[in-house]
Amino acid sequence: MLRELYGTARFIAGLPAFLRQPPAEKTIRATVQHDLAHRGGNFLSLLERAVFAFPDRPYARLFVHAGLELGEVRRLVEREGLEGALSVLHDAGIYLSLDEFKGRRPIRRGSLEIVTRAEDFDNPLGGPGISATSGGSRSRGTRLNVDLAHFARDALYIALERDMHGLAGRPTAMWRPPLPWGAGLKTMICSARAGILYDRWFAQQVTRFDRHGWKYAATTMATVVTSRLAGRRIPMPEEVPLDRADIVARWLAERREGGLPGMLCCAPSAAVRVCLAAGELGLDIAGSVLLCGGEPLTVRRHAIMREAGCRVVDRYAMVELGHIGLGCERPRAADDVHILLDKLALITRPKRMADGSTVEINVYTTLVPTPPRLLINLESDDYGRLERRACGCLLGALGYDLLFSEIRSYEKLTSEGLTFVGADLERLLEEVLPQRFGGHPGDYQFVEYETEAGLPRVELVVSPRVGALDEDEACRAVIDFLSHLPRGGGPYAELWRQGGTLAVHRAEPRATRAGKIQPLHVERRPATGRG
Repeated sequence: MLRELYGTARFIAGLPAFLRQPPAEKTIRATVQHDLAHRGGNFLSLLERAVFAFPDRPYARLFVHAGLELGEVRRLVEREGLEGALSVLHDAGIYLSLDEFKGRRPIRRGSLEIVTRAEDFDNPLGGPGISATSGGSRSRGTRLNVDLAHFARDALYIALERDMHGLAGRPTAMWRPPLPWGAGLKTMICSARAGILYDRWFAQQVTRFDRHGWKYAATTMATVVTSRLAGRRIPMPEEVPLDRADIVARWLAERREGGLPGMLCCAPSAAVRVCLAAGELGLDIAGSVLLCGGEPLTVRRHAIMREAGCRVVDRYAMVELGHIGLGCERPRAADDVHILLDKLALITRPKRMADGSTVEINVYTTLVPTPPRLLINLESDDYGRLERRACGCLLGALGYDLLFSEIRSYEKLTSEGLTFVGADLERLLEEVLPQRFGGHPGDYQFVEYETEAGLPRVELVVSPRVGALDEDEACRAVIDFLSHLPRGGGPYAELWRQGGTLAVHRAEPRATRAGKIQPLHVERRPATGRG
């Protein structure tokens, strides 16, 4: 606790100088181009300072187990190139699965076993900072320390995003929760340094000054007050629950009426709610910019935003690493982003699923010393379409030629032996069911849990906004869809019929504490009063 308070105090004390030093355009481009030209050397420097200098930490023990010293890795990078060297290291056992990285499963490589915690991968080069929590795509977040050096790096990318998409000067608002969930406050601070000052901070929930939340509420208030004293105003969060998207829609409509459409930073599912609320209330939000991140920007979600007349800018990030990709100005797909190859390296590896299918997952490595966690061949749960091309936009001109789109997670729904993943789940919830029963993306969700008797259950959660619904017919539609899938359908879907595995529950889909609505919500504990 004392160390955490000390780090927070140091963070707040350094904030005024941080906010008063916006990155100059010349500095931004010089930093990016220098680090793009020295990726291999930056990686080796990071290994020397943050891995081999700490022999008791998990990464160093993996290198020792593989029989690789720094000099050998250096020769490997010279011979194979950075990505080639990382592939060799991965094959030698120097990688982390997501469960190992989160401390949920020990690292096992042959005779080596390392029991870890998520904190074991904290960046040893980081400075004092604030404690925050990641968004928690599976309803739980990861706690980590974020400092001003990390924020300074990501402020460079926000400045690039600002210039490329013409975001400067617009009225701005955010619809994300405050601390302990770190994405909202981090975006506020980085944007303020980059010259984008938010006018409103709508928050799905507000952290209270109670026994559990006082330190986060105090940190948020101290940050807001300090930013104003520094002349870079950050607004206080104001509570706007997910079911009050009309408040945010009215704000955007008022900005348009004032002559300059606004910009809203939020998750894609929240942006859809705003657009639907605007349509239901007859509000004109055309010309607004929706800056989305934290969830997949699906084709259907993108279409709803475009139908409302909004411009959509995608952003790809994770709290442990910060910005990973920035939306392309000339995208071929709805979620086309440029991978930030100056700060990370990316290779892919095949991931075999429980149903026998294979996806190529992204494997990330840190190249700069600023992220809160150190990543070396971290196997993410993300996959999609990777391609190198010259798009002609600002980011492409800087040298970011690797684009990533159709971004999905391989997290899967598995019950009674039936498995389906990613695109199948998305198509069922966002296209098939809305077309048949009404509603929109975000109105349907699967909740998977285990009863007290240990039986698997799956709920199809359907928003009351959908209206009257024949629940038996909805269950049949789901099972019929599954039966015709090339993977995992047929006989397994019949088990869902026989076992009564699937049921409909009328309620609003469940959001994570960070305000995300995932297609699949998994409850880890047995549920009571069900099945």
